[in-house]
Amino acid sequence: GLHMRMREAYAMPADSKETFWRCAAYLSPSDDTKWFLATDDVGYRSELRRHLGDRLVSVEADVDKRSVAGMQNAVMELFLLSDAYELVLSPYSTFGEMAAGRSSRVPHLVTRDRRCLRAIDSQPCFHYWFGMTQLPCWRDEMMSAEMVNTHSCYY
Repeated sequence: GLHMRMREAYAMPADSKETFWRCAAYLSPSDDTKWFLATDDVGYRSELRRHLGDRLVSVEADVDKRSVAGMQNAVMELFLLSDAYELVLSPYSTFGEMAAGRSSRVPHLVTRDRRCLRAIDSQPCFHYWFGMTQLPCWRDEMMSAEMVNTHSCYY
């Protein structure tokens, strides 16, 4: 399963799409492999459908945080993604981390510098703590041991 977060904060750069596909192809070089795609980018879903044809499985509905139906679609995508045999995820995404944690599968993560790395374990790493310091509401006294000692979260 592929999870590509292409919108909002900490989204993957548009030119990282090739790395996702290269990572997935390495994990399953067979031409008959089916891939599930969970994404917030309808354009990329269409692009990948042209490339994979009926080998792409996806929810053909909008995932939008501003509507109940959009959130329901997102939950459905999360459960379907977690059932995939292999996971290739966007880093710093609670959505992808939840899928990995639910399935106990150790995911592969595509980094911002376009590498494909296998995570250490399937334990969800929900927060990009050092990104929090960039928020306008951040105060230095908010720093904690959990933030500093979760090294496996930073890919």
